[in-house]
Amino acid sequence: MEVTDFLGQVFSLCLPINFSGHLRVVPTKKSFLFKREVNGVYPGARGDEVQIETEDIRNNENYNIYCTDELSARKFLTPKMLEWFDRQISQNAMCVFLKDKKLFISLYTDRYIFPTPQKPEDIDQLSLVSEYHKLCRELALIKEITAIFEGEAS
Repeated sequence: MEVTDFLGQVFSLCLPINFSGHLRVVPTKKSFLFKREVNGVYPGARGDEVQIETEDIRNNENYNIYCTDELSARKFLTPKMLEWFDRQISQNAMCVFLKDKKLFISLYTDRYIFPTPQKPEDIDQLSLVSEYHKLCRELALIKEITAIFEGEAS
């Protein structure tokens, strides 16, 4: 029996800013019965984390934000950053973890970037040109997702 917990991509970035404490942003789901917001598989506030709300209603409905330093979190979660989260919601669910200068983004695309051929005919259909085009699309997606962090020093 095969169990898949995560199918997507994980990005790691080194930011030009140093974040005090850590920040964790996780997607929420709507319960089937009462359409209430639930954490899904993600734990709530842990240890010294606090949950914060933002002024962005759409963001609050789609993500829970936990942090250990509320002031640093609010400084990082600018209107531009919250707008970026809102854009990502419409494409894929994702999680963000920020600690010190390291930012990790897990993007739930429900696919592998380079799936392994499963049958002999899949191998016969492999094409260097089509794999190159897939790679270009993935690189464009990465650039689009991470563009907001270029020069994010303030």
